[in-house]
Amino acid sequence: MGLYLDSKGELRLFVPQCRPLAASVVLFRLKRQGFSRCSVEESEGGLLIRAQR
Repeated sequence: MGLYLDSKGELRLFVPQCRPLAASVVLFRLKRQGFSRCSVEESEGGLLIRAQR
């Protein structure tokens, strides 16, 4: 996950054509990897993922 983090340790990722059903799985994985302030938003065309390490 280090490739997707900015200098502040924040993750912002857009996954196109991903269904909202996957949000719970994404949140579970982020928390297991040590991220906090995790959120997944359904946006037009996919999921917008935000988290902070």
